[in-house]
Amino acid sequence: MRWKSDDTYCFASFWFLRILGLAYLSAFLSLWVQLDGLIGSRGILPAQDFIEAVRNLFGDRLLTEGIWAAPSVFLFGSSDSVLHWGCALGSFLSGLFIIGFAPNLTALALWILYLSFTTVAGTFFGFQWDNLLLEMGFLAIFLPPLRVC
Repeated sequence: MRWKSDDTYCFASFWFLRILGLAYLSAFLSLWVQLDGLIGSRGILPAQDFIEAVRNLFGDRLLTEGIWAAPSVFLFGSSDSVLHWGCALGSFLSGLFIIGFAPNLTALALWILYLSFTTVAGTFFGFQWDNLLLEMGFLAIFLPPLRVC
């Protein structure tokens, strides 16, 4: 069977986005299991300590400069329950992404959430695959066609 260029694009983007969704799901579920021990309030590097340091450093400039230096939705709340809800939301959004629900918006939300965890977890997210997931996730925001293939 010979593919047209539109068919090839749709085929490739369909499978790429589904596999990327599985990678996000794996990342969020893996983090969820380890969350308390790594960045929880009693973890090795508590997220709350990092957020407090960022708030102290930037003070009144948190929303203008701090958000660019330490991009994270957790600047506005970093309790253990908020972090767990972040993992739950990431897992849920990954499922939506896998089934193809609003892929552009879902990709954006997943990227922001994973970047937020990467920022507050620091050392634990310094591996190549974490950066690759962020890079691929950012590019995936622009990949899905706005029309159905």
